[in-house]
Formats: sequence, structure tokens, C-alpha cells
Amino acid sequence: MSKKICRILNVRKIIRSHEPQKALEGPVCEHEGRVITISSTSVYGGKPHMLIINKNKITFKLL
Repeated sequence: MSKKICRILNVRKIIRSHEPQKALEGPVCEHEGRVITISSTSVYGGKPHMLIINKNKITFKLL
């Protein structure tokens, strides 16, 4: 499904923070790398982080 959505939206990745408890230790990549879940809060006991997006590279940094 994510492959179809990316094609429709003309994007390569979907970045979301909908389930912060899923990404407690850092970003979680799913759907062959097309969907990245992040958490920017420590409310759920995790480590907040941010993505750094350059033209051809995505990295993350703990806050």
C-alpha cells in the first residue's frame, strides 16, 4: 500500500510521528524503507530525535 501511496503523491518517503512509542530508541523504517516513524518527545519514555534530510541522504540526531 505504501508503494502505491508514494507513487500517487510522487514522493519517495513518508515520514510520520504518529506512534512515538514505536520509535523509542530512534527512527523505525518500514515498508522497504518507504515509511519512517520518528518520535520527537520523551513523554513515552523514549529518546527524542530529529531527522536531517539532505538531497540524497536521511540521518537522525538524538535531542
